[in-house]
Amino acid sequence: TMDPDGNKLSFKWWQYKEADSYDALVKLQNPSADQVSFMAPDVSKPETIHIILEVTDNGSPVLKSYQRIIITAKP
Repeated sequence: TMDPDGNKLSFKWWQYKEADSYDALVKLQNPSADQVSFMAPDVSKPETIHIILEVTDNGSPVLKSYQRIIITAKP
């Protein structure tokens, strides 16, 4: 992502647990970087994991944007 005004961006990745069918948290690696990764859990049936990317700029006013990634972990 980029800011058309050239403002500095900060990134925050987090798991939207309430929307998941998977009943545990995954450990996100580097959740404040522009890219994130995690190990897919072992599951006995297909399970969804919802990861949110929250991007904030340092302009005035502060602008914030969200994107959701839905991952399906399969056995």
